[in-house]
Amino acid sequence: RQSALVGLSYCGLVIRHPMLALKSAEELLSSSTPCSAAHKLLGRTYAAEALCMMNRPEEALDHVTEAFKKDASEGQENDGIFRSTNSDLPSTIAENPFSAQARAALCVNVAAVRLQMGDLEDAETALNRALALNPSCPEILKSFLYLRLKQGNHHDASLLLKQRRPNPV
Repeated sequence: RQSALVGLSYCGLVIRHPMLALKSAEELLSSSTPCSAAHKLLGRTYAAEALCMMNRPEEALDHVTEAFKKDASEGQENDGIFRSTNSDLPSTIAENPFSAQARAALCVNVAAVRLQMGDLEDAETALNRALALNPSCPEILKSFLYLRLKQGNHHDASLLLKQRRPNPV
């Protein structure tokens, strides 16, 4: 049931139906059955995205902040539904919801909400934290570029792109 609610919430976002996404995510999060850390993370993330789509960034920030506050010990549970049987595969956010990669993704989400609210200073703080957690993430670079352009700092955006762009082989 929980996996179905996560999937339904995701589908609601894909088809641009934020009410469906939010309703499914909230049903998952309010369930009386204990929810895995990965499901909680996805539910909060999808709820936040749906709220942003509905132009409710303050409420979205509450969901992202709550997801970010969770203790890393929650991520240690044995959540077989997300575990890969191939140990050669890199870990994903779903496999370890409190990894540096997952926390960096949450920082990017916080930055996106802050950008939507027009709070450029806090957006930059969140992006700097994300960069410290996951320096090679292209989404962080894209978000920084957007921030610099939003600030009207085209020169810094250009420099950032030149410094961070992978070298051609």
